[in-house]
Amino acid sequence: MRARNLLFLLFLIPGLAHAWWNEQWPNRVTIDVNSQSLVSMGSDVVKESTVLLRLHTGNFSDFFYFNQDVSDLRFIDADDKTPLKFHIEKFDLINQLMFVWIKIPSISSVDKNKFIYMYYGNSQAVTADDKSGSFDVNQVAVFHFDGSNNVLLDSTAYSQKAELINTERMQASLIGSGIKMHGQSHIKLVSSPAFQYLPGKGFSISTWIKPQGSQQDAWIFNHQTEQGDLVLGIEQSGLYASWKNAAGKIYKTAATAPLTPDSWQHVALNIDEQRIAIFVNGIEMASLNHAIPVFSAGSITLGGSAEQHGFIGEMDELVISSVSRAPQWFALMTKNQGQAANLFSLSEPEQTGGGEGGVSYFATILKGVSLDGWVVIGALMLMAAASWLVMVGKVIMVRRMTIDNVAFMNDFHKLAKEETIALDAANDEYEFGESDFMNVVFGKHDHYQSSPNYHLYHQAVHELKQRVGNSVGARASNVLSSQSISAIRSTLDASLVRESQKLNSKMVLLTIAIAGGPFLGLLGTVLGVMITFAAIAASGNVDINAIAPGVSAALMTTVAGLIVAIPALFGYNYLSVRIKELMFEMDVFVDEFITKIAEFHS
Repeated sequence: MRARNLLFLLFLIPGLAHAWWNEQWPNRVTIDVNSQSLVSMGSDVVKESTVLLRLHTGNFSDFFYFNQDVSDLRFIDADDKTPLKFHIEKFDLINQLMFVWIKIPSISSVDKNKFIYMYYGNSQAVTADDKSGSFDVNQVAVFHFDGSNNVLLDSTAYSQKAELINTERMQASLIGSGIKMHGQSHIKLVSSPAFQYLPGKGFSISTWIKPQGSQQDAWIFNHQTEQGDLVLGIEQSGLYASWKNAAGKIYKTAATAPLTPDSWQHVALNIDEQRIAIFVNGIEMASLNHAIPVFSAGSITLGGSAEQHGFIGEMDELVISSVSRAPQWFALMTKNQGQAANLFSLSEPEQTGGGEGGVSYFATILKGVSLDGWVVIGALMLMAAASWLVMVGKVIMVRRMTIDNVAFMNDFHKLAKEETIALDAANDEYEFGESDFMNVVFGKHDHYQSSPNYHLYHQAVHELKQRVGNSVGARASNVLSSQSISAIRSTLDASLVRESQKLNSKMVLLTIAIAGGPFLGLLGTVLGVMITFAAIAASGNVDINAIAPGVSAALMTTVAGLIVAIPALFGYNYLSVRIKELMFEMDVFVDEFITKIAEFHS
């Protein structure tokens, strides 16, 4: 009986391993929780904790599989059934960076093999980003310091508001955006009933700071109420907390909690019924045994004020709670949010055949490409890059030349016979030497600089001045012989050939891509198939599962060759037509110009 049950479980395990939350999401990643990094928390469990997941190129490679608005992102608990609430603080597709806050039911250092899933890739998905639901009800204010104006909005459901006063925004801080204070700047929080202190519940505040040098009694946090003033501050390089009651008596911890200037560290203030405690990087550093009376919601400022107690440095991720927090809470923040955070590790992406399809098949094919195939694909990528650069550069050049040509010909046709040289500029029209692309993109365009017709005109005027001088307007003194006119035409014909050569320069790279790309890809395919069959012959395994991966991977090089050749073919045909049009226009212009000077100077 036991053997039968064991056999049943063995058959069940593969089904469990391949369980999938929703087939419409074709991609997922397993996020493992490194419990060993939480040893300093002890064995106590932190419930409803909001943790930070940093995605970057070092731990995740599928950024381009996300929807543009990341509406496809989902986090599922280890049972592969329960969705977890989350919100995205920052998503940067260009730099491949994302900061996501996830609400996990519980976490502790004694968790073994704890993990969650991240699903993505459903282009039809509707966003599930839930900023306010990502925090527990006791977190009454959470500021990521994101945004662009002077008003900060709270990320919790309480929607607290804060105002930046003379404070500099930092786009790249510890976690996404942050702020920088200069001694005369501070943040003022709008008074809220949620900021009151009740002895049965407690009160706490935490934030990340990067103090600049030694501080002269700088206030990180100040809560002014009718019952007294609560302060979390820095004296020199030591953190302290103080309570000043309504009678003016001050209760203060020693400023012995060490802070390291010019580096990020997590600081926190926690109040319960009997004591005030301060934490640095998740460790309690000092405390004060004093029962604070109930205080109402008063004025809260961060960073001192414009007149005194100004804090100098950076600040990020402010959290205010209406309850007293256990030391494990602050330790978890430090281990999870800091620069050396290692709470999470991501597995390789997994794909399913459902949903969008496609992605998993291409991933399987690419994994099967052999070394010789990658060499061929690498050569094709270089060929593709060269051909695409030529196409883009030529399209920009032809477009600019056409615009300048039209402008020049419109003005040329308005010239009277005696104004033949009126449009010529004395200086050389090439601002960047002989580089047509540089002249087109970065050069001036105030005098037909990119017009091939104008280049011919400029050369012809130069020849004309050599024969008749600069006083072209007087017919009697500027007669040209038929031999002179023929010489000018010959010069123009030579210039036309040179302009044509410039227009057609580097077009040979497109013909190489068109003709060579498919053949190079075919070479990779033949080599890949040969290697596959050689491996089958050596192993004696003729199973289709042994043949299919190698053959499909070998065919990938042919696909790569076609990807190189097809755009180059379309680009070459388009550019050839446009270049021929410019050459025809130059031919017509040469005839027009020679006719004009022959008519006036004969």
